[in-house]
Amino acid sequence: MEPIHLRIHLKFMKDYSPLIKEDFLQYIWRTQKFDKGELRTTQGNFVEVMKSGILNRDQGPDFIDSRVRIGGQLWAGKVEIHTKSSDWKIHGHDDNPDYFNVILHVVYEDDQPVKDQYGDLIATIELKDRIDHSILETYKYLNSYDFDAIPCENLLDKVARLNITSWKERMAVSRLEDKYNTINDIFVFSKKNLHETLFKLICRTFGFAKNGTAFEWMANTLNYKILSKHIGNRHQIESLLFGQAGMLQQDWKDDYPKALKEEYEFLAEKYELSPIDPTVWNFARMRPQNFPTIRISQLADFFFKYGRKLMYTLDWTGITADLDCTAHKYWDNHFKFDSESDQDRSKSLGKRSTDLIQINVLAPFMFFMGVNKNNQDLKDQALDILQKTDPESNGIMRKWSKLGVTIDHALDSQALLFLYKDYCMNRKCAQCNIGQAILVKS
Repeated sequence: MEPIHLRIHLKFMKDYSPLIKEDFLQYIWRTQKFDKGELRTTQGNFVEVMKSGILNRDQGPDFIDSRVRIGGQLWAGKVEIHTKSSDWKIHGHDDNPDYFNVILHVVYEDDQPVKDQYGDLIATIELKDRIDHSILETYKYLNSYDFDAIPCENLLDKVARLNITSWKERMAVSRLEDKYNTINDIFVFSKKNLHETLFKLICRTFGFAKNGTAFEWMANTLNYKILSKHIGNRHQIESLLFGQAGMLQQDWKDDYPKALKEEYEFLAEKYELSPIDPTVWNFARMRPQNFPTIRISQLADFFFKYGRKLMYTLDWTGITADLDCTAHKYWDNHFKFDSESDQDRSKSLGKRSTDLIQINVLAPFMFFMGVNKNNQDLKDQALDILQKTDPESNGIMRKWSKLGVTIDHALDSQALLFLYKDYCMNRKCAQCNIGQAILVKS
């Protein structure tokens, strides 16, 4: 007579093999969500799982500190997970010392015997006929969504609000850790100079989504050490920034760009500066007040007003509460050089833009400093800043809001942005606490 788990599986016989990924199998093994009745290795030895082990985030087998009884013998050690047993060789484990002492190989499909360094078969169990059909169907559903959708959007009501809240908190920290890595790359590129790192980060942020890369390129050609010598002269700051942006290379009619060009030519010769290619700047499909010309002038005002305190003390106290960056009065009725506009009003950074500076510069840089100095207070301050800043408003946030997920502040929006881009878009449902909660209820 067939075992009951096999009869159940045959009733709903489907081939899930192309769908199964290792992260899903890791979840199944960690939670032991499979039929353990009459559990045997593919060699026929009875298996009893005493402890699934701890998921290994470092190199080596997937689980450490596992406890299993195989053929009556208790084993303690490492467990490796694969979709197919042949992946062992494909992944190069056969000659990797990290895998020489694996006590158990857990696979969805055993398609090839695997041997250890001594030529003996490694104990292997196959899960293909042991995972409940409802879990497999839910997993299949989560992996079949449209690319722009949130996979669990029709199942989210199965998840307790507390689970979502706690996972948002974890995602908020993950977002800051991700930004830490970005800032650290800039830090290393800047020869581990904190002032240069902050300078490049601020410049990139003033470019926002459309011109961030161009602003960063401009900053990379102009060391803050040079700009700092002119920090008390706004005209010279603007000349350096517009000049390095490659925007002063032609002959202009208006007095303002002519004066900028004259000052820049003097400073460029003094410091041996070369501008970037002006064609990198994006003016298309954006509101004129967001043109890079306006942003560069506002950036000059930022350094003129706050640069001395911020860059020399690395202290944002008193800056964040009343951040005011206004473009030169020339830009009241211009959006490009020598091209007057019918509109005539001051071009200051709006609240949404100043919030983005707090979200993308202040909080991440403070977190970066906290990690580097091993200072938990600084890291907590970074989280506190995000909690006191309004959330971003974009298409991704609207997706979450429609599902009833609360977005009270920037800490929430940053968390949900990271969750969507890193987990949802990559179909990492089995690694997500929300996805796991849904699978548990399947």
